[in-house]
This record gives sequence, structure tokens and C-alpha cells, in this order.
Amino acid sequence: MTFQKGEPATYRYVIDAQVSPRPDYLTTYQDAGWQHLGRMASAYVWRRRYDDLRPEAFTDAETVRARSQRFVGAVAVAGSVLAVGGLAMLLASFFADLSAGYANQMLAAGILFEAMAVSLVFVAVRIRRRRDR
Repeated sequence: MTFQKGEPATYRYVIDAQVSPRPDYLTTYQDAGWQHLGRMASAYVWRRRYDDLRPEAFTDAETVRARSQRFVGAVAVAGSVLAVGGLAMLLASFFADLSAGYANQMLAAGILFEAMAVSLVFVAVRIRRRRDR
């Protein structure tokens, strides 16, 4: 996607994760005044210009909960991949036949991956706790 320079304005940008959106997904947003900017994998990017009150993309509680649950799922998958990769690196650093330098690199990478996985757990918990807002 490419952003183009235009007149100064205030916009609200929304990224909405939709693995398999309903057939009326795009028209529903567009009918509500949102401009579809593009798609990155399963994330749809929208924007809406406003002057006074910041517009909400998700207006009812069920939609907010569904959006939050999609993000919790995405964060959980990413955290799981990092946790498994980190564990593999930690195991390799101790049990694989590596030189000391490579073993230390694998150990450091494994610790970093595990720390990122733990961070994502905190992110998922925070999103889940605030899912109705």
C-alpha cells in the first residue's frame, strides 16, 4: 500500500483482522462511511475522515468482542510459534554438537524468542480483559 500526500485532515485508521469475511463485509464498512485502503494478508485497513467526534469502527458490544477475540487468536498463534522456536533453540544450544560461539548464539536467540512469547501472553491477556471496550 502507498499513502499519498493530500490536504491536511484528521483520520481514524482501523485494522480489522478478517480471515474469512462475510460477503457483505466491504459494503457494510463503506456504507458506514469508511474508505477501504487495502488488505495485508487477513488484515483489512480502513480510514474515515472526521472533524469533531472520533468515529468508532465497531459499534456494538458483540462486534467489539469478536474483533478482540480475533486479535487474541492471532497473538496466541504468534506467541506459540515463538515459544516453540525458542524452545527448539534452547534445546539445540544445550544438546546439539555446536561450537561454543554457535551454542551461545542459539541460547541467546532462544531466550529472546521465549521473552517475546511471554510478552505476547501479556498482550493477549490485556486484550482479553479489555475486550468489551
